[in-house]
Amino acid sequence: MRSRRSGRQVNVAGFTGDFSILLSNNHRRHLLRRLRRTPRASTGLRNVVLWHNRIDVHMRAPPQQQLSEKAIAAWRIDGLRAALWQGAVLITLTSFVVQNAWLTMVIGCGELAVIMIVAVVVAPRFYARTWRYEISEHHVYIQSGFLTITRHMVPFLRIQNVDTVQGPVDKHFGLSTVTVSTAGGKATIPHLDEHVADELRELISVRSRATRRERDAG
Repeated sequence: MRSRRSGRQVNVAGFTGDFSILLSNNHRRHLLRRLRRTPRASTGLRNVVLWHNRIDVHMRAPPQQQLSEKAIAAWRIDGLRAALWQGAVLITLTSFVVQNAWLTMVIGCGELAVIMIVAVVVAPRFYARTWRYEISEHHVYIQSGFLTITRHMVPFLRIQNVDTVQGPVDKHFGLSTVTVSTAGGKATIPHLDEHVADELRELISVRSRATRRERDAG
């Protein structure tokens, strides 16, 4: 068990230790059992477990599983549709500011070109490099983002529903998006090959049910 010594000790439901210790899975299960048996200590115990999850996400290596190779093509089509819509709005706004029709066309085409380069060329490649996912023993671990990279974990215990969603673009490329729903919102793993998405949905669903049975049995 690794630790970083901060000198700050905690005593929660009979567990004493350095607050900076990264709890192992066994320690976490031990604390959760204490949480159920000692309601008075539940607030402090939840703080320790939540603290551990935040530190774990911060120090954990990025997820390793990549999306489908066809994800870039799907993102490009999505980006093209968004760019055309945004370009039309900008050209309309420009026409109200600039009274000259020729100048409006030139400015509007320039704005549309910039938007399309970002949305169709640049953004999909960044998405393909940053989007990752991983299924661990207790969590669904997802990394996402474009300019800002976000990593978050969804504990199996909090998962309520797991679905696969297939829009027109995904259907054209034989892709699906896995949606994981909790009481606090949704997490998505986009543009996976259909068979991978189906297997991932079943895996998350099975592990979520097994985690609940383990909690109830404990």
